[in-house]
Amino acid sequence: MRLRHSRLYAGALSVSVDYVNDQHWSDELRLSETQDTLKLTHALNDLWRRRPARFARLVPLRVGVHLTQLIDLKMHTPDLFEEKTERTRGALFQAVDHLNKVLGKNTVYLGGAHGATKDAPMRIAFTRIPEPEIEEIDRSYERRLKKPAKQSPPAEPEAW
Repeated sequence: MRLRHSRLYAGALSVSVDYVNDQHWSDELRLSETQDTLKLTHALNDLWRRRPARFARLVPLRVGVHLTQLIDLKMHTPDLFEEKTERTRGALFQAVDHLNKVLGKNTVYLGGAHGATKDAPMRIAFTRIPEPEIEEIDRSYERRLKKPAKQSPPAEPEAW
């Protein structure tokens, strides 16, 4: 959601894990530039499966997931073979982002995250201050999908 809000596309996803025994693992996967949550989730799953077996039983201390190779929306060229899927999913995620903005973060999420949406609450990182308009409910909608119409001042009664 933040990537789409910032009008950016990611060309790579990386994962790094620090373990309690001072061991570390990281890897990166290059992508065709995307904002698609499903593509990014599949990429994360692929990276996690590539993790060497020796790390499987270690206790993680810190996990970092980073989107890199960022480009501005204006610089994006749709993939010739994925343009229809990108357009369709773009509309889907625009609707999901809108619902989450109006009704609250994680009102709508991928089914695989069920039961885990509260496990990683928003944090203030050293490099980024969260934007309230995408991290919290937009109260101007008053929990409606459309902003309320502006009220016109009452008309003056006509003089007879």
